Amino acid sequence: MASTNTPPQRILENLQDLAEFSLQIKEKLLFPSLLLLSGQLGAGKTAFTKKLASLYGFPENTVKSPSFSLINIYQNDLIQINHLDFYRLEAPDIFLQENLKELLSNPQSLTIVEWPERLELEKISHLPRQILQLNFQLKNQGEKTFRTVQIHDKSI
Repeated sequence: MASTNTPPQRILENLQDLAEFSLQIKEKLLFPSLLLLSGQLGAGKTAFTKKLASLYGFPENTVKSPSFSLINIYQNDLIQINHLDFYRLEAPDIFLQENLKELLSNPQSLTIVEWPERLELEKISHLPRQILQLNFQLKNQGEKTFRTVQIHDKSI
């Protein structure tokens, strides 16, 4: 009888749940780390990034979606957060992949990539040892809307 390894899943019903989830992820992170955030538009990828960044001292209102700029970098004395969003990429971009390789080389970095499926991650050398993939899904149950997050540890 084959066993199925279902990745852990978390239900996020409100902003408090999101804040608690963000804290749990922060407590698991070792630097440098790579977080891969997947999910449809509006599923909570950027909201999660804002909450997580706030735990490192960056005010939530300063953390913006890099949908148009592709890369936003937030840095203080403790950490460098590299926030990338590849939603607008139609095909993998060599320049961005090279940029990503450079960003990942910082030993005090947390790199967060939204829409990582548009990137050829396997072509990037020197990935950090810790890689977590978070799959966000927006769900409706009657009148109620909530999010689920599946956590996949892809660490090397």
